[in-house]
Amino acid sequence: MNQELSPSDLPPMQPSRLTRAAFLHRAAVLLLSAGGLLSGLSFLRLQRLEVPAWPQTLQLLGAPEQYGLGSVTWFAPLQLYLIRERAGFYALSAVCTHQGCPPQWQESPGIFHCPCHGSRFDRTGTPMTGPALRPLERIKLVLQANQLWADVSVRFRFEKGEWSLPGAYLAYPFERQKAT
Repeated sequence: MNQELSPSDLPPMQPSRLTRAAFLHRAAVLLLSAGGLLSGLSFLRLQRLEVPAWPQTLQLLGAPEQYGLGSVTWFAPLQLYLIRERAGFYALSAVCTHQGCPPQWQESPGIFHCPCHGSRFDRTGTPMTGPALRPLERIKLVLQANQLWADVSVRFRFEKGEWSLPGAYLAYPFERQKAT
């Protein structure tokens, strides 16, 4: 009963023929399995990560009394200018409406000048010479606890009639703002 088989006694091996359909089926199963595994691992990894807080959009500018009449104050981290005039305050975005370059305040002529293409804006942000056609955007100002704050997430565009909306200009001395 204990017969030994020699290699010549075994049936000849036939090369297996993998059809195109079978290959595509196996490849699809392999890819879907790998995708499912990677998705599961990334989901488990995300469960352990803490989600960072949203960036703070309300930024402190300081007490209104610290800004002299006629002052134009640059806030580099916020990319804005705070302007104080006799009737109140407004903040202008330091992004040229032509192609996004940073206009710079020039005290002696009293204008904002864009160094990229030469646009000039008056102290209210209105273009005096092109190529910029739109005024600089205003940034929302808020008064809380006798402090000026800029809400950098809210912009006001002149051509849309938004410069007259609350926050585009703060009267000084301040009028009481109604709580919403």
